[in-house]
Amino acid sequence: MNDTKNILSLFIVFLMGITIFSCKSSSQPTHTNVNYELESGIDSDNDGVPDYRDKSPNTLLGSYVNYWGEPIPLDMIGKIPSVFFEFNKYELDDKSKDIIKGIAAKMAKNRKLKLEIRGYADNVGSQQYNIKLSGLRALETKKELVETYDIGSARIIANGMGKIPQPASSYPLNRRCDFFFDQEVK
Repeated sequence: MNDTKNILSLFIVFLMGITIFSCKSSSQPTHTNVNYELESGIDSDNDGVPDYRDKSPNTLLGSYVNYWGEPIPLDMIGKIPSVFFEFNKYELDDKSKDIIKGIAAKMAKNRKLKLEIRGYADNVGSQQYNIKLSGLRALETKKELVETYDIGSARIIANGMGKIPQPASSYPLNRRCDFFFDQEVK
C-alpha cells in the first residue's frame, strides 16, 4: 500500500505542471554575502530529514515527508507553501517575496515555531550542480526571512535537495523551495 502511495505521490508531482521549458545555460550559480549554512547530518533513509529529527526513519525512497520525516498524505501535497524560481536562478521575485511575507507573519505570531526550507531543482544538469543550486535557493529564502522580517536564523533550517528526476527535462514546478513547519499552522 505504501509503495502505491509513494508512486502516486511522485506521479502527482509530475502532473502538477502544465508547461515544460527547454533551456540551456553554462553559468554556475554563485552566492555572496550569505553566512548561513545548510543543515547536515546522517539521513539513513534518504528522505531529506536527518536521523536526529526523523520520526519515521524507514520511509520509502521518494516519499514526500514533513519537517519530522513523516510521510505527507496525498491530499496535502498540493497545499504545501512554495516559492518558485527561474531556470538556473536563485533570486526571489516579487510573488515569492509575498509568499515569504506570509510565512514570516506565521513565525512572528508563534515565536516557538520552527521552519525547514527545502530547495529543489529540475532535472537539467548534474546532481552535484543541482545540489548547489537548490541549496542556494533555500539559503536565499532563509536570508529573506532573517534579514527582512527579523526571524531568528536558529529557527530556520535550509536544505538543498538537488534535482527532482521527473520529468527528465527542464520543469518549472520543480524549481522551488517548499516550507515545512515543525507543528500545525493555521
